[in-house]
Amino acid sequence: MKRMTEGKEFPSAIYQQIPLDTNWRSLEKIIRFTEDVFRIASNDDEYAQAAALTGLSLLHHRVKDEHKGRGYVEVRRVLKDDQVRAERTPVLSFVEDCHKRGYQWKDIAILTQDNDDVIEISRWLSELRIPFISHSNLDIRTRKVVAELIALLKFLDSPIDSLSFFTFVTGNLFTALLAKRGQGSVGKAFLEHTARTGRSAAGREPLYKAFQELHPGLWEEYVDPLYRQVGYLPLYDLLSGIYATFTPFEILPGEEGALAKLLDVVRTFEEQGSNSIKDFIAFAATGQDESAWQMDAPADVDAVSLMTIHKAKGLERPVVAVVLYEKRRKGSGYYIQEQEEGIRILRITREMAEKVDELKQLYEFDALKQRADDLNQMYVALTRAKEEMYVVGVHSEDPQEPITFLPEVGYEPGSKPAVIARAPVSPSTLSPYHLSVRKPLAPERAQEHLNLFEKRRGDLIHAVLREIEFIAEPLGPSIENAVTAVLDSAGGSYSREQIRASVEGFLKQSGVMTFFVRIAGRSVLREQEICARDGKLFRADRIIVDGDEATVMDFKTGSEEREEEYVRQLKNYMTLAHEALGVHTVRGVLAYVDRQKMRMIG
Repeated sequence: MKRMTEGKEFPSAIYQQIPLDTNWRSLEKIIRFTEDVFRIASNDDEYAQAAALTGLSLLHHRVKDEHKGRGYVEVRRVLKDDQVRAERTPVLSFVEDCHKRGYQWKDIAILTQDNDDVIEISRWLSELRIPFISHSNLDIRTRKVVAELIALLKFLDSPIDSLSFFTFVTGNLFTALLAKRGQGSVGKAFLEHTARTGRSAAGREPLYKAFQELHPGLWEEYVDPLYRQVGYLPLYDLLSGIYATFTPFEILPGEEGALAKLLDVVRTFEEQGSNSIKDFIAFAATGQDESAWQMDAPADVDAVSLMTIHKAKGLERPVVAVVLYEKRRKGSGYYIQEQEEGIRILRITREMAEKVDELKQLYEFDALKQRADDLNQMYVALTRAKEEMYVVGVHSEDPQEPITFLPEVGYEPGSKPAVIARAPVSPSTLSPYHLSVRKPLAPERAQEHLNLFEKRRGDLIHAVLREIEFIAEPLGPSIENAVTAVLDSAGGSYSREQIRASVEGFLKQSGVMTFFVRIAGRSVLREQEICARDGKLFRADRIIVDGDEATVMDFKTGSEEREEEYVRQLKNYMTLAHEALGVHTVRGVLAYVDRQKMRMIG
C-alpha cells in the first residue's frame, strides 16, 4: 500500500492521490486527543521510526463544522494490581454514568487488547447485571453444544476415541434429550463403569462397546444409525442426520445461533473441496480463519459491546471505553529470511543480534513491524468513538508504552455534555420453528410406470426432435442427420432405424408438419427455459413464434392416459410464454409421437 502511494507499483499507469483528510465520525475533542497521542508516540525514540513508517507521525484530521468544539475525552491512569484489578472501578463507573445520563447500553463499547481481559471485563459487567455482548464469545467453538457435536464427529470418525464418545453421551445435549423423553441419564452408569474397569483389561476396550451392553436400546435408537452411515454420507448430510436424531434446536433453544452457524461452516468447508470428517476436525482445532466460526452479533439488542481492539475494525459507537495495558515486548525468537532459493527460519536472541549484523537487521526489522502494528491497533482503538471516549491506562511503577503515549494533562475528569435520552426500541421478533424430522412427500397420484428402456427411448426421440429446427420434403436426410447426431453422442443399443421411423411417421401422419416448415418471419425456440414469477424454471419442448402469435408444443411418447395432467402442464407453459414473449395470442399443441396424432389447446 505504501509503494502504491509512491507510484511504484504500476509505473505505466497515471494515478492521482486524493488524501481523505476529514474525519466524518468523531467530534473534535476526540480527534485532537488522537493526534496528541500519536504526536507523543512519534517523539518516542523507540517508536519514532514506526510512526513515520505508518504515517501516523503526520496524523492530522479536519473536522466537520458541526463537530467543532464538541466531544469529551477522559483519561485515567491506574497502578497495576493483579489482586484487586484497580481498573475495574473506573471502567464500570464510565459505563454506568453514561447510561444514567441518557445513553442506551448499545451506544457503549469497551475495547481492550487481549481476549483474557475481555473475559475478565465481561465478568465485571455480569456481576452488575449490565447487559453485554462479548464478541469473543461469538466464536461458536466456545459453545458447549458445538464442542459436544464435534466430539460426536470425532467418535464417528474414530470409534476407538473413547474420550470423545464419553464427552458426547454425558454432555448437555444427550442428557437433556433423554430427560425430555423420560429415558434417564447415562452419566452415572458410565462413571461407575469407567471407575470399575479403568485399570482392567475390559477398560482397554473402546467405550462404545460398554455403552452397547449397558444401554442397547439407546445405542440402537440414537448412535447405530449414524455409526452405519459414516463413510457413505457427505459431511453436511451426516451433520443434518445428527440434528434430526438429537433435535438440538428443540432441546437447547438458546443455542440456535451456534447450531445454525455450525451447519453454515460445514457447508462452506465442503464448497472448498473438503468432505472428510478428519479434515474438518483438524480445521476446527486450528486458529486459522477464525472469522469463519464467528456468529453475527445481534444488531438491535440493547447491550454493551465488548471486544478486542483487533475485532473493532469498522466499529463505531457514540461512547467507547478503551482499556490499555502496558506491553513488555518479548520476541518470538524465530524469524523468516527471504532468499532467492526460498526462505530460512532462524532463531535469533538479542545476544546473537548484537554480535552479527545480518541477524541484527532481521531482529530490528521484526521489532519495527511489531511496533508499527502496535500503533495501527492504537489508531483503531482511538478512532471508534463518535461523541465520548474514556481511556483507562493500567501501568506498573515504571510505565511502559502505550501508557506513556497518553497525554498527562488536558483530559482530566470534567463536566460532561448533556445527552438527549432515547428510549430503547424493542425489536420485533419471530418465534423460530425448526423441522427436525424430514416429512415424506407422498405422490399426488400414481405415476405411469415405464421401464428404463422405454424412458430412455422417449428421451432420445425428444432429443432428435430438438435437433430439427425446420424440415422440408424429402424428410429422410434431415431426420437421418438428427438421429445420427443424437445416437452418436448417446450410445447404447437403440435401433437407429426404429428411432428414425418413429420420428418420420410422426411428422408425416400427425399433422404437425405445419409447425416444422420454414415461413418468412418465423422463429423457433427449442427446449426453451422460462422462469416463472416465483423463480421456478420450466422447459417447453418447442415454441413457434409467428409475428404476434406463438404456439407451444409439448411432445409425448407412450399413451394418453395422463392427458389431463399433460393439458394442465401445457396451459402453464402457454401462460409463461405469453408473459415472457409478450405476444397477443398463444395456443398449445399436445403431440403424441407414438400415437402419431396431436391435440390443439386454446
